[in-house]
Amino acid sequence: MIGYYAHGQGSGHCNYAQLLADFLQEKLVVFTDSLFKFKEDVQVVKLSDEHIDGTEFNRKLYREPQSLHYAPINLRKITSRNSLLLQSVLNFDVKLLIVDVSVEIAMLARVSSIPYAYVRLMGERSDFAHTGAYQGAVFLMAYFPKEMEMEDTPEWVIKKTIYLGFISKYLFKGQSTPKPQVYNNNKKIHILHLLGFGGTEAIKYNLDPSKFNLVSVGPGRTHNHEPYVTHMGVVDCTRAFIEHADIIIAACGSNTTSEILNLGKTFIAIEEKRHFDEHGKMAEALYSNRWALPLRFFKSLPTAIKAFESMAQVPSIPNGKKELIKFIIYLCANMNHIDRLRFAYPDRGVANIMTGIKNNSISA
Repeated sequence: MIGYYAHGQGSGHCNYAQLLADFLQEKLVVFTDSLFKFKEDVQVVKLSDEHIDGTEFNRKLYREPQSLHYAPINLRKITSRNSLLLQSVLNFDVKLLIVDVSVEIAMLARVSSIPYAYVRLMGERSDFAHTGAYQGAVFLMAYFPKEMEMEDTPEWVIKKTIYLGFISKYLFKGQSTPKPQVYNNNKKIHILHLLGFGGTEAIKYNLDPSKFNLVSVGPGRTHNHEPYVTHMGVVDCTRAFIEHADIIIAACGSNTTSEILNLGKTFIAIEEKRHFDEHGKMAEALYSNRWALPLRFFKSLPTAIKAFESMAQVPSIPNGKKELIKFIIYLCANMNHIDRLRFAYPDRGVANIMTGIKNNSISA
């Protein structure tokens, strides 16, 4: 059994958990405090949240050690959730825990002798806590291709990382979707603004209503009341809106970025305020590969749109379909030999490892 700890912030972590559950099915159990609606057949252990409730000790007096990011003292619901997680690991006979993301859960796993893989996000993560979580992992995972790797990433981190590439629920696209009715005016340029579950900052559109039709999709509000703006709210599926949009504006979180790129589209990237400058580093890496255009490079949205429309042909966008399938096959084949996963470094390659184990040429 594989365990997957999905952080409750936003929906991205749970989307990745659901994607792996689609492949691993009964071989995967999810641990989360999120309200995300998983498919009915997914095994989910619902954890209590970690929010402070007044029972914790004064956090200004009892600050976190360098090895942890969030660890209030005397907050009993954290004690209870950790106890539930550990007992569930035993009950489900979890052989590997994928941590997406939490340095505290990573440390809990390591001191509890549970093999874990840590999901790397973009951003400045050379702090003591992240370094410890990386060091303690059996291996690291990245839901982005190696082309996105930051220049200052230590070589040992790169070698320990399995790059799955851009993966999302739209990885296996199938047939195209019908155009949404809100896009029916063929005389206008259709702009899609994706508003995420992780929080969205309002931007000023200031667009020509005779030229543009802007549609916003998601739980947030744009705070723009121009007549050419249609707010759809939360929709069952964003795919059709993404596929048929002429221009896409979206925050460059990992999941949203992967969904857009998996559908063969590029976009204007908005950098939301996130810890460790996650969106800033993501936007820079996307721009260097010409897969997105950061809005902050321009004075206004209209000037960004002009630059976007004049972009040269976009290079091919890699997706993680091949790597994900290899990874899933390897996990299933070695569920009882997780220690072998430490060999799955980029310089060896998952495919080579599978061949090596098949030929008994790799020892644990």
